[in-house]
Amino acid sequence: MDAVPIEGAVEIREAACADANAAKAALLSALARVRAPSRGAEAPWRVEVSFAQAPRGTRADASILDGRGEQVAVRSLTAGGRACAGLSKAVGAWASLVADAELERAAELPAAPPPTPETKRATVHVALGADGFIPRVPGEAPDRDVPIEGPAARPVELGAGGVWITGHGVGPLAGGAAFATIGVGGSWLARATGTVAAGVEVLSPAGARPISPSGSGHATLFGARLDLCRRIPGNYIERRGIQLDLCFGADTAALVAARQESADGGAVSGARSSEVIGRLGVGPGVDLRGELGGGIAVELRGETALAVVRSELFGSSPAVATAAGLLGLSWRLQ
Repeated sequence: MDAVPIEGAVEIREAACADANAAKAALLSALARVRAPSRGAEAPWRVEVSFAQAPRGTRADASILDGRGEQVAVRSLTAGGRACAGLSKAVGAWASLVADAELERAAELPAAPPPTPETKRATVHVALGADGFIPRVPGEAPDRDVPIEGPAARPVELGAGGVWITGHGVGPLAGGAAFATIGVGGSWLARATGTVAAGVEVLSPAGARPISPSGSGHATLFGARLDLCRRIPGNYIERRGIQLDLCFGADTAALVAARQESADGGAVSGARSSEVIGRLGVGPGVDLRGELGGGIAVELRGETALAVVRSELFGSSPAVATAAGLLGLSWRLQ
């Protein structure tokens, strides 16, 4: 598939910009490495930006034209003050996303006809975010460069990773977890997690001293958790960015703890004892996903739970709250 560069053209009306030269240079720099599909024409694509004064600052009206002069997308941005370089960078970033999406579309459908005038995008007025990126607009029908999350989207993801757990009254636990995430409608997902973790020293619930001498006690935890999550996608090309899942759920765990009894003076006796306790808790979780491509994503998750039901361990009550962290990989099946 042939690709062509994108040129930039800047028009400044009514002395709207205090940094006109910087605004032009910022747009050209942002477009320097951007490529777009040729669509049968050798001429480069063109990004036309017009800056004008707005009631609360400066407005940039941008449009993207392909090599045949047909309009591909339009967008209007606003920012406070009369500095336009930041607006130019934002326009360049938006144009890059549109061009990447058009390249992917051309690669998948090489024979697809170009957009007709009836399918051109309507102008959308948004305010430039403080971080220099274009924020998502509530209720806006997303452009092709924004992830499409609709009722028809039902992602299924499987993953595994390492976990670290604390708060069960036996010291830190480390192990592994397997999880599955299934879309239930819109941006809502159900997440199920199974965990196996172990520790090498059984501590007192307060964590101040070992119940058994160092190295003579151990604990194994078997846990499960079910969450309902709301997925918040970033303003990236679909499956090419970062997503945040905000969750709330319930977890249950069975803890098997064993200890070597201590004789007077701290010596290890031959007596061993063990207990099995159960726990049920509820609490929030947060999952940050960084998509690597090919359906693979890195996941960093933190969660906590307050005990609704808990049992005593060796005559003492474990902590009310537990916390866990997970680092792993997931694979999106669809």
